[in-house]
Amino acid sequence: GLDSATNRLKTVSGTVDVLTFTGGTIFAAAWDEINGKALLVDADKAVYASDLVTTERLGTLTGGLYPICASWEDGLLIASGGHLQYYNGKALETLTSSPDTCRGVYIRSGRVVVFTANEVHYSAVGDETNWTEDSNDAASSVWVEAGYKDGGQFIGMASLSADIIILKNNRRVYR
Repeated sequence: GLDSATNRLKTVSGTVDVLTFTGGTIFAAAWDEINGKALLVDADKAVYASDLVTTERLGTLTGGLYPICASWEDGLLIASGGHLQYYNGKALETLTSSPDTCRGVYIRSGRVVVFTANEVHYSAVGDETNWTEDSNDAASSVWVEAGYKDGGQFIGMASLSADIIILKNNRRVYR
């Protein structure tokens, strides 16, 4: 329930603690459905994986933004404002070939999609590590700048069934 004095969640009868986290203050959390683990990020942006019995430190986020995650193949892709990262169930890998300012990540049509301040980037088909463009290969990486020179930056993106909605800080929305 909500404690009216502190505006924080409080334990109510019938709940059970499932994890004691000793890594510090939790900044963010995501559930990795593929591996059955919780990914926890502390205030220093250190990333931990927990199966709710044991907790292991994996590394650090590449950026300082609140992480956006997407399920992919063996685990979770993580965008936090730096290079894209991938937790594959064993290790946290940094995908250094990805754009270096990934603010969000989604999956569309077998490609990894990330957005930066002004661009949407698609990975090569089925390959989260390939961000190289090749105009002679339709399956290679591509990118687009929505609202070219409109003066705004992306603040969010939503992947719908048939479209992607892009929100910019100049109050414009693109589909």
